[in-house]
Amino acid sequence: MPRADQYPARPLLEVIALGPDDAEAAQAGGADRLEVVSDMASDGLSPTLETLRQIRSVCDLDLRVMVRTDPDFSCRDLASLIGLAGDLAEAGADGLVLGFLRDGALDIEPMRAVTTAVPLPWTCHRAVDHADDYGASIRAAARLSGLDQILTAGASTGLSDGVANLMAHAGLAPLMAGGGLTASHVPALRAAAVTAFHIGSAARPDWQSPVDSARVAAWRTLLGGLSTGRAVHRRFDQRSASRSSTGGWLSTTHRLSTGHRIRTGGGVTIPDRIKNRGGGRWPKGNRSLSKYSSRLHRPMDR
Repeated sequence: MPRADQYPARPLLEVIALGPDDAEAAQAGGADRLEVVSDMASDGLSPTLETLRQIRSVCDLDLRVMVRTDPDFSCRDLASLIGLAGDLAEAGADGLVLGFLRDGALDIEPMRAVTTAVPLPWTCHRAVDHADDYGASIRAAARLSGLDQILTAGASTGLSDGVANLMAHAGLAPLMAGGGLTASHVPALRAAAVTAFHIGSAARPDWQSPVDSARVAAWRTLLGGLSTGRAVHRRFDQRSASRSSTGGWLSTTHRLSTGHRIRTGGGVTIPDRIKNRGGGRWPKGNRSLSKYSSRLHRPMDR
């Protein structure tokens, strides 16, 4: 297998976290970012707010948090999802993970509504793998404002069947490989310029066990480099970074040592958020959050 230092870009390593023990182990092993979810039997649903707060209190990594309350990819109650996304932001989320389907295609309008109401950077998750037209779904997601990654296996059944499909579409958007990812997939994915990798089962003995920091460290070694923690995570090529504000993903994310966040690129302006160990809080007067501050439907903790 080629050495990781033979590749030009340092990849991002994202690890699924179900609770604070997972978060601490993933950070100790060298992860760059966590995807915070619950109920992996349903392929990942939103965590409770309390779980997110606990993870935020023990972990300094960026937290991408799932906005999904049903085991399929339908959007049944948009107001509740917007309220949930707002609550997750206030509880410590640095970004969102979501994706909806309708009639075999990406359901763009609720995705746009959630990410406009709660303007954090976001990942379109594996809804694209379950769409009838994979390439069309990738292109549709890439046009949405604020998107900076698409988590995909290239097929609904995972990377074992979809890796070639993923690689064939790698130039359309910033793709993150995940869904049955193994070390054997890495050389071909790196050669196809995929620079973000997502692991869940590979980070632990089984789903009844917590994340194993040694397994994460092995992936960090395979992919190369030390964890960037709260430094710049995403490095796209010049073509990606030059996407216009009318249809592009965010080009960079900078995190200062104080915990203040500044985003640039893609024409998207997002106010700094001040972090504290008890959870995030948004400065008063932040008009960009007014769309969900009224809490049309306050979701229950699940």
